[in-house]
Amino acid sequence: MKTILDQEDVELIAQRVADIIKPLLSAKDDEGEPFFDVPALAEYLHIDESWIYQQVHLRKIPFYKLGKYVRFRKSEIEQWSKSLKLSR
Repeated sequence: MKTILDQEDVELIAQRVADIIKPLLSAKDDEGEPFFDVPALAEYLHIDESWIYQQVHLRKIPFYKLGKYVRFRKSEIEQWSKSLKLSR
């Protein structure tokens, strides 16, 4: 089955997709909450980037993925880090 879209429909779809992914690609979302990329999160948590990638791969850290881009919402990282049982 083949669907043919008008140029206007394609432009509306493209605009909607752009509106949805814009917060994930920028440093802040619409409410002004910061997002981190991997290097920024590593600096924020004072850990190696490789550890973050490992946690993403294991799905042990809250993240958003858009294609090859991984982003982290600051509030979710703070909540996640408080939930960890740190060994002393």
